[in-house]
Amino acid sequence: MLFDYSAQLMSKIATLQDRSGAKAYEAASAGRQLATTIISLLSEAVLVIGTISAWLVTRAVTKPPDEAVAAADLVGHGDLRQTIAFAGRSKTGNVLHALQSMSGKRARVVSNERSTASELNLVSEEVRGGALELSSRNK
Repeated sequence: MLFDYSAQLMSKIATLQDRSGAKAYEAASAGRQLATTIISLLSEAVLVIGTISAWLVTRAVTKPPDEAVAAADLVGHGDLRQTIAFAGRSKTGNVLHALQSMSGKRARVVSNERSTASELNLVSEEVRGGALELSSRNK
């Protein structure tokens, strides 16, 4: 009888342990599933944020040199009317500032050359007129 009673208690303890173990397994599985989902979502968020950040950095790094190249092309093709916008104290900003300065100086040189050419043309006309007058007096 004592043996039967002991066997029954042992059986109940084993059943309780099985149920407890099953519940612990289910809780652990649910926790693992939740952790896996959270890690997956965070990984995807980091990937999206990293991609956007890389695009923004690439754009920020390549845009100013592209603007500098475009400005240099304009100046190189003789478009001295173009205003070159520059901002910041970066190397590219310094290059754009130098291009703006060069464009302004080149425009002044061209303007001076045109003025000088116009003045030379006037003087040349006066000399020609004077030469014609002298030529007609000598005849």
